[in-house]
Amino acid sequence: MNKYVVMVLILLISNLSNAQDWIYYDVRYPENQFLLNDKPQYSAWYHSVGNVEFCQKASGFYCFNADNFKFAVPKKLNRHMESWVFDNIKYSISGISNRSILGEKYLAYSIDSDFEVHKLRFIYTKEAGLIAITTIGEKQGMFLLLAGRCGYAASVACYRQK
Repeated sequence: MNKYVVMVLILLISNLSNAQDWIYYDVRYPENQFLLNDKPQYSAWYHSVGNVEFCQKASGFYCFNADNFKFAVPKKLNRHMESWVFDNIKYSISGISNRSILGEKYLAYSIDSDFEVHKLRFIYTKEAGLIAITTIGEKQGMFLLLAGRCGYAASVACYRQK
């Protein structure tokens, strides 16, 4: 009986270790946060929990479709791309810059899209993944910043760093 309990605990721990979650805090109102989780798949915004769907690994994109946000970026993103369409939403690169964030240097892409009534800007790096989400334009008011070191769609190397 004890061996059975130990085996179940090991399986639970190994399944949880493969799970990823990403938390983005609003810098103006830290109690407001956006959470993505891939195992089990769900998202949360403020105090409401919703569904999220992620792209299949075989697709050419990193993407999620949550109740509150949609994001997609080509896996082979490069400096020469200007825009792409995914799931009927157009994403445009509005800027590319070298940035130093918490002591690390990144090539950061500013990616703009329209979602419902908001114009969103995503800050994405190939190394650290999605590091920020903000509203821009007239309905500006939210600036979500990654809480950890590795955001959604971060490279495997990001998780190996200590």
